[in-house]
Amino acid sequence: MPAPKEPPPRSATEPPPRPPKSGFLDKAAYIAAPGTVAIALLYYFGNVYQRA
Repeated sequence: MPAPKEPPPRSATEPPPRPPKSGFLDKAAYIAAPGTVAIALLYYFGNVYQRA
């Protein structure tokens, strides 16, 4: 089995490769995570209010 080829070295003036852009799921996670916490708090305080 041949050894895997290494990528050629980059020159000092060449910019580093860009990271992949964030996808739809990444953006949705930033919205869904705080929303989940808010819904959980509303549920918790609603139950506490009903018991009192």
